[in-house]
Amino acid sequence: MGSEIEKKFRVFEWDGGACGTGTHIEQGYLAFNPEVRVRIRGEQAFITIKGPRQEHPDVLIRPEFEYAIPLGDAKALLHFCLGRLSKTRFVAGRFEIDVFHGPLQGLVLLEAELLEPTEELEMPASIKAVDVTNDPRFLNHRLALVTSFDQLVLG
Repeated sequence: MGSEIEKKFRVFEWDGGACGTGTHIEQGYLAFNPEVRVRIRGEQAFITIKGPRQEHPDVLIRPEFEYAIPLGDAKALLHFCLGRLSKTRFVAGRFEIDVFHGPLQGLVLLEAELLEPTEELEMPASIKAVDVTNDPRFLNHRLALVTSFDQLVLG
């Protein structure tokens, strides 16, 4: 069993040109408790199961199991999903920057996986962002159910 330890930020300003072309991601959720996600990243596909969040004031910690699956299976499973989202992921060092498409157009999130909960994280000066680690509106499985950016921002 692996564990995910991460911080999440809503990005308001960044230099996207410095991060290359990015990789398109389609993902959907077969279940929400536990979270069961199907993801197609480029030509690779995965199924991921994430357990409940552990209590910690500053980071998101939860058990995570991820397995590669055939691309055709992932495409078929996406049709069974309760919620879906589309994004382009850019990688800048240890940071993953997700630019959302469709109903979430205009949303940019940054995630950083940590080695331990107390690890210090230094944001690059070129990125202006606010910490949303503890804001449930910005959990991907919740974002997959959002039908408009206004719903997310106002809601």
